[in-house]
Amino acid sequence: MIIYNFQPENGWEADLEDMASLIDERTKLIVVVNPSNPCGSVYKREHLEEILNIAEKYRVPVLCDEVYANVTFGKEPFHSVRSLTKNVPVLVVGSIAKRFLVPGWRIGWIVIHDRINSFGFKTGER
Repeated sequence: MIIYNFQPENGWEADLEDMASLIDERTKLIVVVNPSNPCGSVYKREHLEEILNIAEKYRVPVLCDEVYANVTFGKEPFHSVRSLTKNVPVLVVGSIAKRFLVPGWRIGWIVIHDRINSFGFKTGER
């Protein structure tokens, strides 16, 4: 696992230049945690679109942890990456424990959003 940098001065947004510089032929996906815990940051729509642009350029799917999607505070509205993607496959992680505020319920899911088999992957191919 390779970790890209964040910018605390920009609401803990991902450092997009750093993110792009770390992608190579071994990169299998980009992981995005939004909303973030413990930082509490919620990425702006434009920032998420820039991440999707990087993913599309390098033909890398995005895994987005949106477990805290229904537990946000502050002025920035939450945008799910799945609603923004047009060409990039996105895997979205969710959880009952956080969504319905039932601590201890360890039930979650991953939903795959790939509108047009964007990268033309065949089984086992990247």
